[in-house]
Amino acid sequence: MKLKRFVSIVLAVLLLTAMLPVPASAAVKLPKGYQALAENERFIVGVNTSNCFFCVADKAVGEVFESNPSNWKTDKKATGSNKTKLQSQLIVTVLRGETGNTETVNSQVGSVNKGTVKLQKVDDGLRVLYTFADYGITVPLYVTIAEDCFRVYIPADEIEETTADQLLDVEIAPLLGASGTKDDGYILIPDGAGALIRFNNGKTKAGAYKAQVYGSDKTFAATVDNNTMLRAALPVLGMNCGDYGLMAVATQGDAHAYVNAAVSGVTHSYNTMSFSFTVRAKGEYTIGEENYNARTVNLYQQDKSTSGRYEVSYYPLPEGACDWLAMADAYGEMLLGDRAAEAENRVSLRFEGMIYKDKPFLGIPVSSAIALTPYASAAEILRHLKDAGVPVVAEYQNWNNSAARNRMGGVKASGTLGGQKAMTALLETAKQVGAPVYFTTNALSFSSENALIARFTDAATKLSSFPVELHTFAISTHKEDETIAPDYVLKADRVADKAADLIAAYDKLGARVSLGDAANLLYSDYTSKTGNRSALKAAVTELLNGAGATLMSWPNAYALPYAAYVTDVPMTSSDLSLADETVPFYARMLQGRVGFSGAAVNLA
Repeated sequence: MKLKRFVSIVLAVLLLTAMLPVPASAAVKLPKGYQALAENERFIVGVNTSNCFFCVADKAVGEVFESNPSNWKTDKKATGSNKTKLQSQLIVTVLRGETGNTETVNSQVGSVNKGTVKLQKVDDGLRVLYTFADYGITVPLYVTIAEDCFRVYIPADEIEETTADQLLDVEIAPLLGASGTKDDGYILIPDGAGALIRFNNGKTKAGAYKAQVYGSDKTFAATVDNNTMLRAALPVLGMNCGDYGLMAVATQGDAHAYVNAAVSGVTHSYNTMSFSFTVRAKGEYTIGEENYNARTVNLYQQDKSTSGRYEVSYYPLPEGACDWLAMADAYGEMLLGDRAAEAENRVSLRFEGMIYKDKPFLGIPVSSAIALTPYASAAEILRHLKDAGVPVVAEYQNWNNSAARNRMGGVKASGTLGGQKAMTALLETAKQVGAPVYFTTNALSFSSENALIARFTDAATKLSSFPVELHTFAISTHKEDETIAPDYVLKADRVADKAADLIAAYDKLGARVSLGDAANLLYSDYTSKTGNRSALKAAVTELLNGAGATLMSWPNAYALPYAAYVTDVPMTSSDLSLADETVPFYARMLQGRVGFSGAAVNLA
C-alpha cells in the first residue's frame, strides 16, 4: 500500500503540473487500471500507477502491447525471482565495488518494491526513474510514441552511479508483448539466414537464445573456437501472434546489443523476446603460462559510455501483413528504402588470384607466390560469359601480394598474375563487357608482417592494454594454430586515415574496391577508457559512406545501405535446438533492393 500511495502521489503531482488532457480514442481502449499519458494519431501510452506497468495501444492494429503480462499472478510455473521478473521492466547486472562480485536484480525487487521509483510525464510519453538503492544506481526508462512505432530506451548520460558499484548491462522490457501458453505463433530471430521459434514448442531443455548483435566481439575472442552459432547480422526480432505481429529493432546502441528469445515452460509460462545492452565490457586476462599454475582474472571497463541511447523501436504489424515475410519487407524498407532500380540480377563470380606456399630453395623452405587465376584468365572468363549472355559481377580476392598476405595499403599489380599490363587489360575488358570487378582488400585487419602499420601504435587494444589479435584456428583441434602469426585490427581513430589512403590508391589505379572485413567485422578498442564498439561502427559507417557503393560479403546492418552487391548471403541458420525452422529472412530483406548471391555450394 505504501508503494501504491507513493507512486500515485508522484504521478498525480506530475500530471497536474505537466500533463495536458489526452483525448480518448474510440478505436482501442487501455486495459483496466491504466491511465493515458500521451496520444497521437496512431498510439496511446498508458501507465498503471499501482505497479509501474506501462502499455502502448495501437489504434491502427487494434492491439494493446503491455510491458508485463496482466495475469502474471496466476502463473504457477514462475516462483521466487522469476515471479518478480514477470513484474519487471528492467533487469540489471551490477559489479559490486567492494567484493568484485556481480549481481543480477530486476526492477521490481531492486526499485519498485523499495518505493524508489518515480513516474514522469514527458513529451510523447513516459519516463520511469528506477533507483536501485542497494547499489546507488539510477536508470531512467523512457517510453515514447512516434508516427509508425513506439520506442523504449535509456539515455546513457542519464544513468547515475553514486557508489563504488557499477552497472554492467541492462535488459530492456523483457516481457513486453509476451505471449502465453494458449497463443499460436512464433518468434523470429536473426540467426544466420533467420530462424523461427514456435510458441510453446516444449523445447525447455534447450535453454534461451542469446546472441551478440553483429557477432562476437573479437576483442574478447576465446582461445578455443567452439562457437558454432552463425552471426546475428541484423539487430531485429519479431513476434507473430496470428492476427497481429510486433517487430523490434535496436535502433540505437545496437553495437552493444544482444538479442534474447525464450519459450514458455522454462522459468515461466510466457514466450518472450527482448534486447539487452552492455554498458561496461568484461574481459579476461590469464596470468602465467598454460598448465603452469595459470590464473584467469576478470577485467572490467573502467568508465561507461555517456553518449547515445540504448534504444529499441517496436513496429506493430496488422493481420495479413505480420508474418516473417512481412517483417523482412518492413525492415528492408526501413534500412534500404526503395532501391528497386539498383537491384540487378547478376551471376556472382569470385576469382582467387594467388596463394603463398612454402617451396624449397637450396634446401630451405621459402614462402613463394603461386598463381591460381591470372589477370588474363579472369578477363577471358568475363568475355566468355558476355558472349553467353550471362551478366556477372566479380570479386577478385588475393589479387596481388599485399592482398594475399593481408598487408593493408599495397595496390601494385602482381607479377605472378601477369603484371600491370595484364591488369590494365582486365580492367578494360570488364568495362567493355559491362561486368563490375571489385578488388578486395581488408580495411580493418592487417598482418603482423605489415611494415606500414605498427601493431603497438595503430592496433586496437584489449582491456589488458595488449593488442587485439585475430588467430587462425586448427581444423583438427579448434585451438589456436601457433604456426600461423595472428592478424591485428586498426584502432577506431585510425580507420579513416588508413582507408582514405587505400581508396585514393584504388581510384588512381582505376579499379573498384571491396573493403573486405569493413562490412562484417566489429570489435571494441579500449585504447581510451570509454572505448567501445560504437566508435568503430561510426568510423566504418563514415568510411563506407565516403567509399561509395561497393561489393560486400554478408554485411552487418549498418553497412548494408552502402552495398552495391552482396555476396555470401546465408542460406542456413545455426540449427539451434530451440529453433523449429530456418527461413531466408536476410535474403528476403534484400530482395528487390540490392543484388545478392549466396555462398558457393560446390566447394570441395
